[in-house]
Amino acid sequence: MRIRFYNEEGRWYADLPKYIQEGGDKEDLLMVAGADTWLDILSECGSEITLEISTEHFDGFDSKLLYVGDIHTIGASTGDYIVYPDMHKMWLCGVTVWVFGEYPQVIYYKVIS
Repeated sequence: MRIRFYNEEGRWYADLPKYIQEGGDKEDLLMVAGADTWLDILSECGSEITLEISTEHFDGFDSKLLYVGDIHTIGASTGDYIVYPDMHKMWLCGVTVWVFGEYPQVIYYKVIS
């Protein structure tokens, strides 16, 4: 699947209109705690980026995110951290479960644009 991320006033969001249509809040789609930095790196500090993502290995993938479990608490909510091969740590919120149905052990990705 492809997900577009966009930077609005210095804040990265996942562009998931169906999530909003189903009653989700835009603030739930805010990328924080390392995920924002990751998107800055991938987009070369651009204003948007589209990623092909999958829990299945696919030809031409750029890299992968590895699930490392519940290792931190952000505010009142517990976050699951994901680390990719250069050991950059990030937190992905419960919207990840909405997208995949779970916190996958591996998320493969490729930068599309």
